[in-house]
Amino acid sequence: MREALSLFRTFYASGKSLHLPKLYLQWENDHATLESRRALRLEICGVLSRDFQSVLALPHFGVIFLRERPQEFYLCRMVLVATLREAAKFSDQIDGESLRHIISWLERAPDVELPVPLNLHKSVPKYHSEWTGLLMRMSEQLFKELAGTLGEGLTQSCYERAYDGAYETYTLLDGFSIAACLLPNELLDAQKLNVVKRSAMRENYLRCIDSSNHHTNRLSGQNEELKEIRRELEQSKTELEKRVEERTAELSTAKEVAELAARAKGEFLATMSHELRTPLNAILGFSEMIAQAALGPVDQRYRDYGTHIVSSGQHLLSLVNDVLDLSKLESGKFEIHVEQVDIGKILHTCKEMVIGLAKEADISLRIKPDADLRPVWVDPLRVKQIMVNLLSNAIKFTEAGGWVNVSAKMGAKGDAIIEVEDNGIGMDLQGIKRALEPFGQIERSTNHSQGGTGLGLPVVKHLAVLHGGALDIVSAPGTGTRVTVRLPTVAPVKKAIAS
Repeated sequence: MREALSLFRTFYASGKSLHLPKLYLQWENDHATLESRRALRLEICGVLSRDFQSVLALPHFGVIFLRERPQEFYLCRMVLVATLREAAKFSDQIDGESLRHIISWLERAPDVELPVPLNLHKSVPKYHSEWTGLLMRMSEQLFKELAGTLGEGLTQSCYERAYDGAYETYTLLDGFSIAACLLPNELLDAQKLNVVKRSAMRENYLRCIDSSNHHTNRLSGQNEELKEIRRELEQSKTELEKRVEERTAELSTAKEVAELAARAKGEFLATMSHELRTPLNAILGFSEMIAQAALGPVDQRYRDYGTHIVSSGQHLLSLVNDVLDLSKLESGKFEIHVEQVDIGKILHTCKEMVIGLAKEADISLRIKPDADLRPVWVDPLRVKQIMVNLLSNAIKFTEAGGWVNVSAKMGAKGDAIIEVEDNGIGMDLQGIKRALEPFGQIERSTNHSQGGTGLGLPVVKHLAVLHGGALDIVSAPGTGTRVTVRLPTVAPVKKAIAS
């Protein structure tokens, strides 16, 4: 208690009064059980009434200590006024004077006189339950009128910002669930329904209906008006339940669509694996026989054609394999089989696999693993796939006469750090983000892009993460690129890992 009052004094003395509601509610939530919260609130209210009377007068703080029925009214009024203030920012598109009139009327409520804005009520409500029903009807009517002027998207944004601003502070209050009924149908989504429980809304409505019955028995002169309020509340309850049912149906449909998509993807992978790779392997085999004249002399032109077929087929097979690998990685069906290996030997093997590409591009390629590099637990085949992809990319995006350096060392946390650095064309932040997306390719110049599938880096990133490691890229246009891959040196629990 002393800690809380000390914070109240600090905030109030520094002029940060608007922070007090959120501060108090967070403090109350951290220091009280559900059973003792009401008693704690009454105790705090007594202390504040004695020592901080002006704090209770603050609109954004005093509402916390109200009884539940008036609390619901003041919270709904607060959200609706905030919505209108958001809409008033677009005074060049709407009648700002009319909005200011409604705002002024609401801010003085319940101490107001006729007429009621938008002609939604024949008399000024006398009870907080009547006020809450009026504010809900007013919110629905204002949404229709603002949507006709500003458009539904902009109007929904005004409602969303106003609700979110109040929700951040007042969600811990019992009466705040009723404020969700101010939102238009388009914004009452599944996420808000999870936060504002359907049972809590129904309980609030039933309490409003019971209250209406009580007033009907006591005040016979207002019998007809109270019956009308009850009918409106029951209608609102029915509409809200209908909204919940519609959202539930939509979520069920979305789940079914996702399951169908997953099955279709699995069937596609199986078909792709057999129907594309099998004939491709046959094409590669026969075209290599033609290119090598394995069955006898062949005209040089046909041998050249065979060479072109082999090159194109290998490119297509590489594309199919990349698509299959990426699909399996994203679906969590990709397996790796780890063993303890010498990372230095793998790096030199990968160098031999791309040295021809480097010489053809006139690129200097150097491999420098540290002598004290410890063995790592990895799938050697997949680490080769990582390194060949990174080396091919570095060579591809480095101008003739440039260099590509590969180093490997032990990290401070005991992991192995492999760096592939070049002095090529480099990328900006947007280029890095695009390169890590499937089929994303960076531009070599303003008019031409390098060839490739755009799958290399996404596959490398997934494979690094699947090993329990990570991928990091540092680059800038004109200064080159440094790609860092971290791999674990500790043996995993299982030799076969599926993410």
